Amino acid sequence: DPDALRALVVAYHSLVARLIAPHIAEHVPCDEIFFQASPALRVHAPSAHAAGNRHRDSGYGHQASQVNFWLPLAPAFGTNTLHVENLRGDGRAWPLEGDFGDVHRFWGHELYHHTLPNDTPATRVSLDFRAVPGPCFDDTQAAFFEGGYYARARRAADGWAVVLPEGHTLLRGNQAG
Repeated sequence: DPDALRALVVAYHSLVARLIAPHIAEHVPCDEIFFQASPALRVHAPSAHAAGNRHRDSGYGHQASQVNFWLPLAPAFGTNTLHVENLRGDGRAWPLEGDFGDVHRFWGHELYHHTLPNDTPATRVSLDFRAVPGPCFDDTQAAFFEGGYYARARRAADGWAVVLPEGHTLLRGNQAG
């Protein structure tokens, strides 16, 4: 449904401009951030199988300075949620629990994260995405560049705003179809 997708993208851009960019700039002084252009929508239904493998995003070539954000859109608890390593290399993980309106952040580049087989009766739905402070963004990475994987938000006099490159529409590529 293109209208529903457009509404999701507008809400996502608003979340980035109102919450994520100011949060990042509070910790790393900057006037721009780069963020994953399209958030990942994840659904983890009850199953005897995990919804993904234990991994660090560094294994996929992501930017070292990225911050991962994870937002449950339905109750996330027990084995239906994402589990994140407590400290790099300690082998212990904790469940990110919460519900709609909660936002979790972690250093997915260096911390292992994974799901478990969902033995709860509840399906977890969540969004996740990555963001990088502007001064830390590496624009030489072939797979993770602005206009592709990443979009940009800039600080303006009246707050933060998502910047769409000239010629780009709100929905790009196969999203527009």
